[in-house]
Amino acid sequence: MGDCSLSIVCLLSAGQIEKSHYKKAFRHMTEKNYNNSKQEGARHWTGADIDPRFANMKVILSVEQAMAEVELSPDEVKDDEIVKAKLFEFVRSLINVELCKDIEMTHEQKMNHVQKWWNQNCIPLAQDEELKQEIIKAILKASLPLFNSPLSYCRALAEEQIKEKYGNTLDLKSKNLKLLCITLYKLQTITGPKPFYASASKLESALGQYSAKHWWDRLNRLEFDGYIKKIKNGKLKGKQASEFIYLGHPCWEADEAAKAELKKLTASVSLKNRVLKSIKRYRGDRGEMGLITGSNLNLKEVFKKCH
Repeated sequence: MGDCSLSIVCLLSAGQIEKSHYKKAFRHMTEKNYNNSKQEGARHWTGADIDPRFANMKVILSVEQAMAEVELSPDEVKDDEIVKAKLFEFVRSLINVELCKDIEMTHEQKMNHVQKWWNQNCIPLAQDEELKQEIIKAILKASLPLFNSPLSYCRALAEEQIKEKYGNTLDLKSKNLKLLCITLYKLQTITGPKPFYASASKLESALGQYSAKHWWDRLNRLEFDGYIKKIKNGKLKGKQASEFIYLGHPCWEADEAAKAELKKLTASVSLKNRVLKSIKRYRGDRGEMGLITGSNLNLKEVFKKCH
């Protein structure tokens, strides 16, 4: 990296740039807890031991592990945009190390780790002033650690629970429905008292084995049986997933704010509101329907306008 690391360290140590934004308040686990987790051996340490909101955080316990987590291929090192993206990802992985070990690295330490990562990946890009600023920006602006896919993480928890509770006693159809049900329950747990996202493609990617249609049909079954409720339809054009909530989850009883949020969400999809939204949609897409009144409504004409 040449002289760039020295100049950047000088900038950082001179106090010309503010401290990183992630808060120490999130680092709740003490050194004692960390040592105990290592002694237990059989138990896998997870981000949930730090904070429930970190449940699907990747466990990265060393800088060496962080370097292995974010590697570049021979083709990727030649693309400056990919290098910048991977640089930011590597600095995020250092936050995982900090959280897991309950430490906080200095900017100088992070700069040294970036230099080692840069050299290990044999990145040939010239160290110009723009790139120096990108490194500084990455160190200062990275505020979140690396996470595993929420759905994949919750699926793993669901599989473990099914294995412990049911063993091999379930038929395939029942097992798939329970797998989806428990996965969504776990997803609501790490999401907290707000809607979570789910789409056919996301379910297919996370749960595997069967088609997107298969899992979407199971999702509809869970909604029909009253386990979940759709709050908002997704959009194919913007590749936006639909929003759901898991009814009866303890998070909705956590405090008054959670109870109020559940009431607001369920009210937004009440029968009356669903009908009004449909009328508004048809007016916008199919021309003015007019106010529906009277007992001699011509249903054929209505359906002509709606389809």
